[in-house]
Amino acid sequence: MKFKNILLNDSISYIGVGDRLDAIMIAKILYDQDKLPVTMYQLRGTFDDFDELTSLYDIKVSIEYPRSRELRFSSFFEHNAKGYDQISLLKTVKDFPKIKIDPVDIEIPDKFVTVQFDGKQGPRTACSPKEIQRIKSFYKEQGYELITVAGEATNPMLTGKTSNIKNIAYVMSKADLHVGVDSGMMNL
Repeated sequence: MKFKNILLNDSISYIGVGDRLDAIMIAKILYDQDKLPVTMYQLRGTFDDFDELTSLYDIKVSIEYPRSRELRFSSFFEHNAKGYDQISLLKTVKDFPKIKIDPVDIEIPDKFVTVQFDGKQGPRTACSPKEIQRIKSFYKEQGYELITVAGEATNPMLTGKTSNIKNIAYVMSKADLHVGVDSGMMNL
C-alpha cells in the first residue's frame, strides 16, 4: 500500500536531529514512489527546523499539528520508536535517499574523518574520555586529520545548530569516514 500521510507517533519526541532526519527520509521514500506530496502529522510538540531539514531533500512535504487522533485520513504510515514499519519500507528501496549537498566555502584537509562524541542519550554516552582519546589516536595514527562536527565542534560553521546542517552534510560528504555516537549526524 502506498501512503502519502505519515503519523509522527508519540513514542518519539522528535527533539533529536536524528529522529527528525529519519522521519524526513521516510517522507522522501514515500514521495519518490509516485512524486505526490506527503503530509506529516505530529500530535505532540512541534517539529523544530522543519523547513531547514526538509530542504536537504528534493521533496514536496508539509506538516500539520492536529490536536487529536481523529485525523482526516484513513490510512497512514506510522513513524514510531519500534521502527518495524520503517525497516519494512527501507527493505523496498535499493539505497537510502541522498540529500542535496551544495558546496560550502570551508577549508578541509585531503585525508580526514569527521567525529562526534557528544551524544546525550543512554548508551550513546558510554564512551569514556579515555576511550574517545583511544579512538581519535587510532585514526590519527592512520594518517587522518579529525574534524569534529555538532555539539563539540570548534569551527562555528560546524556546530550543532540546525542552521549549520548543510555545512556539516557537505563536510561529511567529503570525509573518508564518520566516527561517532550520536544518531543525528549518523542520519546524514
